[in-house]
Amino acid sequence: RSMLSTYESFPFAEVMAHQRPLLIKHVVEESHSPEHMSTVATVVLGKELASTASKGPAQQQQDETENPITFPSIPMTLTYFRFNISEEFWREFLSLLLLPAGTFAPGEELTAEQIASGIAPPHVTDAASRSFYLHHLLNLAIMREDDLRSGKIKLPDNLDAVPFSERYKYGLYLDPIQIPKAKNRLQELLATARNYEQELHKRA
Repeated sequence: RSMLSTYESFPFAEVMAHQRPLLIKHVVEESHSPEHMSTVATVVLGKELASTASKGPAQQQQDETENPITFPSIPMTLTYFRFNISEEFWREFLSLLLLPAGTFAPGEELTAEQIASGIAPPHVTDAASRSFYLHHLLNLAIMREDDLRSGKIKLPDNLDAVPFSERYKYGLYLDPIQIPKAKNRLQELLATARNYEQELHKRA
């Protein structure tokens, strides 16, 4: 993957990335109730966060292809979720991503053996994993705003006429109200993870 990332993408890869519907899109299209959509978003975010948390050992071995900050998998995932599925799905997904620390995965007491082995409580793992997603989402949102403001990206005369799957080229990732809320939540999640790390150092 590290070697492949040095090459430009083929046109067919662009089609597969932006135009070929994944299973989640088909599932969302069959979700006709807000309750169902909320369930889909909850399952999707849970799987994303579990995947990010599972990369911990690779990060410790300094494998850059598994680094959630430098590797582009999270920004690409967020772009797909934001512009290639549906507004309803994104609204539910974002509301879960912005939940207070300890809400999406409530904390659980761990045994002394688990703590000694380095296992973090679920609410800490959740805070750390969600912080990666909010970090990238804010970067994408701010860069998009800057590009629109500078004229690097020009909005079409009628954005509503642009196919939803093409709006990733123009649309906002977050609106002006959501950006400060995402910043505040990111700070809270990072504080949760750092406080736990400080507690571990005190116990050592």
